[in-house]
Amino acid sequence: MRRGLLGKAGVPQPRGATFSVGRSRGAATRYARAMGYPVVVKPALGDSTIDVARGIQNQDQFAAAVDRLLTPPEDRPDSTQAAYGITELRKPGEKDGRVTVPPGYRFLVEEEVQGEYLRLLVIDGEVVDVMACPGGPWSGRAADASPRPGSQAALERTAGAVVAALPGLAVLSIDVVVSAVSGDQPVVVDVSERPWLEVQSRTRPARVAGLARALLASGLSGVLPPASHAEQIVDFRVMFEGVVAPEEFVPLVSDHGASQGTSIRLEVTDAARGHVAGTVRSTAGKTAELVEIILNSGIQGQTAMKAEIVPHEVAI
Repeated sequence: MRRGLLGKAGVPQPRGATFSVGRSRGAATRYARAMGYPVVVKPALGDSTIDVARGIQNQDQFAAAVDRLLTPPEDRPDSTQAAYGITELRKPGEKDGRVTVPPGYRFLVEEEVQGEYLRLLVIDGEVVDVMACPGGPWSGRAADASPRPGSQAALERTAGAVVAALPGLAVLSIDVVVSAVSGDQPVVVDVSERPWLEVQSRTRPARVAGLARALLASGLSGVLPPASHAEQIVDFRVMFEGVVAPEEFVPLVSDHGASQGTSIRLEVTDAARGHVAGTVRSTAGKTAELVEIILNSGIQGQTAMKAEIVPHEVAI
């Protein structure tokens, strides 16, 4: 869909085509060979920029990249999925006694454009951040980018064309490749409606806070409190649902908060449904981090399936 919309708008993209891991895998191999290596292999559905294999130089590497995609997304090492991601309802496949993605699972084969790989963060149509990502955004080698003279305007024009082609998206991560061979004309290789600030956080943690606030300001215009409130102590009403062992959950979370200098008072409101509610007295950031830990990895094995945070008032 992304390739179709951008192609219709005339946005430069690599050559590419989609294939299934079942019936058209052989056709994909022939396509890659005819197009010429190096190529890129990525899922056709799911979170953009995730599970991308770049720098594939030969047929053996191509086969290995497709084999990796046979692993269901939830079992892929270091993979991440959106909560609203497409749910695979088809019957799974099987290979050598292990469960695989369905035979109709599709993947995209693209030519690998040579040049400088850049990630653009776009908020409300404006390019607010540019990072150089040698090896791709998840290679761990992201750094500040200094576009060549004249290329900044080209980046902004390309971002504007992508925004126009994908209306209704206030935030975009746009991955492009720029090279002198193409006359500094950016080629769009990926687009995501997620900011993926984790990429910036590895190299510029101080910069991330400003970008995060810019994102909030875009979505909460007229509502977001001043930045000076960020470190103020606030009373929050918190509610958790889907707690397996509520009676154990309450003291463990309270003790964890005390160890972090956060006051937490919780009580079980419905043991049968796993409902726990109470108050947290802390900064907004620490409260959000606490809730994320509970929903994700848990505290000493205690997790919740759902959480709600409601701020009360700034503490005096």
